[in-house]
Amino acid sequence: MTGDSWLVSVETSRGLVDALDQEFDIAFADNPPSIAAFALDHDPETYRVDAYFASPPNEASLNRMLTSVGLAGAVDIVHLPAQDWVSAAQSFLPPQRAGRFLVHGAHSLEEVDLADIALLIEAGQAFGTGHHETTKGCLLAIDWLNRRWPSRTPLSILDVGTGSSVLALAAAKVWRRAKVVASDIDPIAIAVARETLVKNQMIPVSGPRVRGVHCVIANGLHALAIQKSAPFELVIAKILAGPLRRMSRDMGRACAPGGIFLLSGLLISQEAGVLAAYRKEGAHLVKRWRIGDWSALLLKKGIG
Repeated sequence: MTGDSWLVSVETSRGLVDALDQEFDIAFADNPPSIAAFALDHDPETYRVDAYFASPPNEASLNRMLTSVGLAGAVDIVHLPAQDWVSAAQSFLPPQRAGRFLVHGAHSLEEVDLADIALLIEAGQAFGTGHHETTKGCLLAIDWLNRRWPSRTPLSILDVGTGSSVLALAAAKVWRRAKVVASDIDPIAIAVARETLVKNQMIPVSGPRVRGVHCVIANGLHALAIQKSAPFELVIAKILAGPLRRMSRDMGRACAPGGIFLLSGLLISQEAGVLAAYRKEGAHLVKRWRIGDWSALLLKKGIG
């Protein structure tokens, strides 16, 4: 943990998750939160949306934003001191398998087999431990893509919204010759990503890149390191459906002709909207993975 954070939790219907994500982006453009959404065990139609802020959100702005989407009412803002409360909670998480990948913490090293592609993901701030359905779907897609097209090694890969860098790490491990750019809008997330890559011996402690992995702070795709490395043969984005749609034109420009999009962070009910946005960029669906209510989409961009 590198600093305090502030948590706002809201329960809403599945259909409002995307709208709520967009409203957070608009209302707190100067203090953007990291968003996570989870279906409740006792009611799969109800979702809890957690918004983590790096500084205290304005309570009046928060109430106005929630009222605009029909969620008026008192909302608690919980201060989370900089401590290892995440590590304590996540130390009990079991290893997760997705195809040949095994996502594990240091506490479960004995679970790793020689045949596994091991991804060591330790607890950090709320940037992902690889246990969510969206991450599993993406890992299955990367494994499938690597097996399905072994003769085609993507030499340039972009991971947008990398979080803990689990997907960038997975891509770098199966495509060793590729240059991978891992980006996130949040500098704390990039710090966590670098720590993850160091622990997996993918980058040295003293620098941002080795074996082709480069971590950059970027708002969307507007960063010099991304623009200089474009176009990419594989573009990965595990973010929510709203940002996926809004960024479709930029993503289309960043993807090389004949390149691949791997898109996730969206509900099954949101597939049609995301697919429509990327069809406008000349992409067509190759395969999808659905786990629970969540979807991961693999698309190919047309040539010319």
